[in-house]
Amino acid sequence: MAGAVALYWGFNTQMRPADVGSWSYDKWIPLLIIWGIGAALIALNAKEKTAVTLQKVLTWVMLALLIALPVWFWIVTPSTNPQQATRSEVPLASSPQSSWPKLVIPANGKSERIPVPPGMRIVMAGNKFLLHNVYRNGNECSFNQSCPDVGAVAGNYATNEAQETNIVAYAFAPI
Repeated sequence: MAGAVALYWGFNTQMRPADVGSWSYDKWIPLLIIWGIGAALIALNAKEKTAVTLQKVLTWVMLALLIALPVWFWIVTPSTNPQQATRSEVPLASSPQSSWPKLVIPANGKSERIPVPPGMRIVMAGNKFLLHNVYRNGNECSFNQSCPDVGAVAGNYATNEAQETNIVAYAFAPI
């Protein structure tokens, strides 16, 4: 029986054994229902001594799925610090321009908005592009306009003024 379950598992799922803990946590209600149905079927169809043994086995399997495996994999799985996982390196303008991230902008198109880290300003390098500031209050301006001081910059984007695809590099410098 266990071999058939393992074979079925191997062919019909992409789940790793380490995922059993989270899977059983997500499926606890169906597991309890299956446990109850299995216990009832065992009680109705098996002799008394066999029924008790089978129900004990079923109980231990369910306890393993619902408690032991989730706890075991929670203990042995290395945790990641959420701050480390979401932290990214900010490209600094003091580094060589060849290492700056690049924006590929289609002809007469615009780039995605680049969020500005607190206390920093964006520096862009390239040809035939226009840099736009987007302020936290929703106002926008570009450097060919007079930009009123309307507060902190939420992000920047570049528009391509060339008739072909343009590549613009960017980095950040302290204010």
